[in-house]
Parts: sequence; C-alpha cells; structure tokens
Amino acid sequence: MHNFNRYNNEFKKTFVSLHMAGESKFKICSKYGISSSTFSIWFIQFSNTNLSNKSVITAKEIIEYQTRNAKLTKLAQLKIKILCENNY
Repeated sequence: MHNFNRYNNEFKKTFVSLHMAGESKFKICSKYGISSSTFSIWFIQFSNTNLSNKSVITAKEIIEYQTRNAKLTKLAQLKIKILCENNY
C-alpha cells in the first residue's frame, strides 16, 4: 500500500515559501528530491495571493470559489429559463 500523504502540510508550505521567495522550482526539486509534478500540486494548494482587503487566499481556494461560482451561475440560468417558460 502506498503512503501518498507522507509529508505534512507545514513541510509542503516550506517549499512553496522557498519558491515564492525566489528560489527556482528546479533547484528546490533537485535539492530535496521532490518531483516537479508533486511540487506543482503543492504550489497550487499552498501559494498565497494577497487581496485588496488585506486578506490572503490560496490558489486552491480560488479554484474552489471559481467552481462554486460556475455551479451557481448555471443554477441561476436554469431558474431564469424555468421562470421565462412559465411566464413569470
């Protein structure tokens, strides 16, 4: 059985922070034996974006919000279609 979760989140965030501070992805992956694809997943999960209201959001959270927004948009369009078909 594989142990796909052998690194804790703090460990992963450390490498993402190194990259955000300017160290190349190639150097980090080579030095610590991390695959490029694994690092890319960690970067998506733990890289931060500062918002105008001084809060911080991760790339993963942005993707989750985009997915939720798309679902809500489809639901709203469906409701509008139903209302129009029923002459409301």
